[in-house]
Amino acid sequence: MPDLFSWINQRLISAVQAAEAVLPRLQQAFRGARLDVPDDLDVSANGLVYAPGKPQLDYLWFEVTEREGGKTYHEYRAMRMMHLASIPLNARGDQG
Repeated sequence: MPDLFSWINQRLISAVQAAEAVLPRLQQAFRGARLDVPDDLDVSANGLVYAPGKPQLDYLWFEVTEREGGKTYHEYRAMRMMHLASIPLNARGDQG
């Protein structure tokens, strides 16, 4: 039975060989790819609100201007800080 360091060395060599085989194909597949970030949301103000009498964050708020479909929307958004033990199945696909 080989010692632990020999086994780790063999695994590392295998991983490097696999990466050397895959990386050129990935580079070819993503050649010319770009990550465009749409310029459709401006945040004009934001803030943090703490729970009354407690040193913990209650929610974050944002004043935003959103452009979509040729229209402009001025709105406020808030994110309340919560701890989720799990995400319900029906909400997992919801981006909002």
